[in-house]
Amino acid sequence: TLRDCDAILFVLRADGVDPADDLATIEYELVLADLASVEQRLNKQQRLAKGDKSLLPEIAALEKALAALGDGTPVWRSDLSEDERAHLAPVFLLTNKPVLVVVDVPLDRIDETATIADGLGDGALGCCTEIEGDPDVVAAEGGERASLLADLGVTESVVPRLARAAYLMLGRRTFFTTGDKIGRAHV
Repeated sequence: TLRDCDAILFVLRADGVDPADDLATIEYELVLADLASVEQRLNKQQRLAKGDKSLLPEIAALEKALAALGDGTPVWRSDLSEDERAHLAPVFLLTNKPVLVVVDVPLDRIDETATIADGLGDGALGCCTEIEGDPDVVAAEGGERASLLADLGVTESVVPRLARAAYLMLGRRTFFTTGDKIGRAHV
């Protein structure tokens, strides 16, 4: 389920619609879902805390999250500390997960890609699927692909940028081990 994932990827479009409005709508829907979960967990933990004072830090984090969510602010944009966010882990909040935003910009606005992506927050990636999906670009390899993308105004394909951003966001590292007969890459 969505609540069990490690991160969330939003893919937005910028062809005649405002991607910032779409992002705000998606965030609001997730906030509403999390608000119900936090209220339910808070009520349960407050009842249990009468006999177990070790639940007080979680209750404090839940109350702070409830205030933020009640204002329409996702947990990832709130002022909750990392410690408080860790106390929210058992609730599996959707807005407590790391988020990566990719915006698809139409070909006629390709020169605005960076501006549109920057308007969606830190780390948002802009791309043009019309270019990325072009049969000539897809079929090309190596230097030829890079040359085709450069001719169309794209410095790097979205796939490696997305992979790097996801690795960084999730704290993943790749390391290599070698033996006498075999070498392996591990994530």
